[in-house]
Amino acid sequence: MTFIYPLSVAIIISLMSASKAIAEDVNSLTAQGRAALEERQYAAAEKIWLRVIELAPNNAEAYTTLCEALWRQGKGAEAVSTCQKAIRLDAKSAVAYTNLGVALRQQKKPEAAIAAFHQAIELDSNAVRAYNGLGTVLSDQGRLQEAILVYRKVLELDPNFALGYNNLGNALRQQGNLKQAIAAYRRCLKLPDQPGTPASSHALAFTGLGMALQQENNLEEAISYYKAALTVSPEYDFARSRLKQAEELLTQQTRPKAPAGNPSTSGEDLPKPNRSQT
Repeated sequence: MTFIYPLSVAIIISLMSASKAIAEDVNSLTAQGRAALEERQYAAAEKIWLRVIELAPNNAEAYTTLCEALWRQGKGAEAVSTCQKAIRLDAKSAVAYTNLGVALRQQKKPEAAIAAFHQAIELDSNAVRAYNGLGTVLSDQGRLQEAILVYRKVLELDPNFALGYNNLGNALRQQGNLKQAIAAYRRCLKLPDQPGTPASSHALAFTGLGMALQQENNLEEAISYYKAALTVSPEYDFARSRLKQAEELLTQQTRPKAPAGNPSTSGEDLPKPNRSQT
């Protein structure tokens, strides 16, 4: 007679301990990954979530959050692929569809991005980030009135969503509604700064204020806001280029005009042009 002996107690305990150790490791890494994303350490977050996936290949949250870490670094193609894996694991994740929409926008696929944002909203009618993403794509397409309505929905759902005020300000400014745009930017600045791509909410709002004031030909105040944006986000190249442009315009406006001299007068007595200006 052949006897089949059950696993020894020692082996069972060993397997249970190993399983528990992996679970604890995944939990610890998950906490680290969330913290890295919150602290805007996107490259570090990417590495952490990849490790989580190694340990738990079917962890939908890991793929979803890795997607965000990727698109925040501008890795749109990788982010799209990662979000698609997250959705295969959890087809009811509004967050995964939202991140997919952002990544698709980076890949310049607006219609696919809009579809992803709509799917996220269908899954979660309070998906603030999905509405905000939808608004950005509509703004990209010049559909400003539609975008404004979407941004107002964002702020109805979350009155403290700073990026929503900034985006509303941008759409209003592009419409030429400078008074309301400035009010939206200032409301953004009253709220805590929020991380964003390509810059934080305060850096974006300072830049938007500068652009609105520049449209009003208030160059000195515009310059002060561009500088404020760079104080918050020194790497924000768009604010730097706007600052340079505004400073050049101000120099041109304040440069003394040459007197209308006698045609025979030598040019040696006339003000020399500033060669650094274009």
